[in-house]
Amino acid sequence: MIDLGATPTTRAGSVGCSTANDARTAGTEAVDAALCGSPAREGDLVVLFASVRYDLHELYTAAAQHAAPACVVGVSSAGAFAGTASVAHGCVAVLLPGDGLSFGISHVRVDPADPAGSARAAADAARERAGETRAHSALLLLAEGLQRHGRAFARGVYDVTSALVPLVGGAAADDLLGEGTWTFGEGAVRTDGLVAVWIDSDTPIGVGSGHGFRPVGTPHVVTRTDGKLVTELDGRPALEIYLGELGGRLPASVSAQAHHVPSHPLGVVTVSGHHDLYPVAPHGAGLVARSGVPEGALVEVMCTDPRGLVTGARRAALDAIAQLVAPPRLALAFSGVDRLALLGGADEAQTAGLLEGLGGAPLAGFHAYGQFARRIGPGGFHMTSVSVLAL
Repeated sequence: MIDLGATPTTRAGSVGCSTANDARTAGTEAVDAALCGSPAREGDLVVLFASVRYDLHELYTAAAQHAAPACVVGVSSAGAFAGTASVAHGCVAVLLPGDGLSFGISHVRVDPADPAGSARAAADAARERAGETRAHSALLLLAEGLQRHGRAFARGVYDVTSALVPLVGGAAADDLLGEGTWTFGEGAVRTDGLVAVWIDSDTPIGVGSGHGFRPVGTPHVVTRTDGKLVTELDGRPALEIYLGELGGRLPASVSAQAHHVPSHPLGVVTVSGHHDLYPVAPHGAGLVARSGVPEGALVEVMCTDPRGLVTGARRAALDAIAQLVAPPRLALAFSGVDRLALLGGADEAQTAGLLEGLGGAPLAGFHAYGQFARRIGPGGFHMTSVSVLAL
């Protein structure tokens, strides 16, 4: 349990976790720790990050009963963290007290023919339910993670948030099994779901993102693609260019996904000079990405190391709290699951970097199959990155 500390105008919030083997016990213990012995109130929100080793229907039901009358939402994970504690196969619960905050929740099924439309509808409903009575807002998005609709989700909610309301969140994971991810909310547990939580606040909300990768070699233009396959860079076979930047040799993969090289994604150069990461794997003479790389984009081959990853996480936290007017009461972080492999399978160093950037503020999060973070512009979905919500 981590105490967020009380102020004259807000109750304390907290984070709890459990590694109990029984699903109902894990859900109850995690929520109980987050509540610190005090009952939740109407208007509070509890967020869960849980391993798929549990019966998630049972876990969610028990957690929701124990947290009542607070609302409960959440996702399945590939590991989570609470403060300095790493929770590889358990359940983390986060209490967001309703003091100074209002939450609107919408949990929908994703229409595979129109994922952007599904996200748009969820965000619109969540906004209406939050009431829009406070000065500042953000949208927290928790979405299924296997169908790779992340960019469509970010595009869809932009029709609701515009450039004025920041976006943050993560795509659900399933302990790297690749079998099914889960979302929880409004009394339902789904494998094809998306949860939108509209947060209205009396004070500013911080959203940050970072990754800690750096470019190697020279920029190249994506001259031909076929869906998620990048066939040509600079008019030449994409794999040839990619290997040329890496000294002619493919680095060893540390990913559970066959042939995937998370240490060296393509970085699409954005108008702000930053890089959006697109993890790739060799495929024939080309490179297959997890989502389509825009034809005509300027890209660079990227690299990193553990120090770079920790620095990227710290910068994401610093970016988020820089937008606040007071020290944060709580931060949520959403970390790309590939980062865990690149850190040698342990997240303690990255968590320490996040906590340092947050000035020691309470922290919880999970390892995700994608991250949402946007303050301006229509983008907002990232891979192998860290996104941070600071309240």
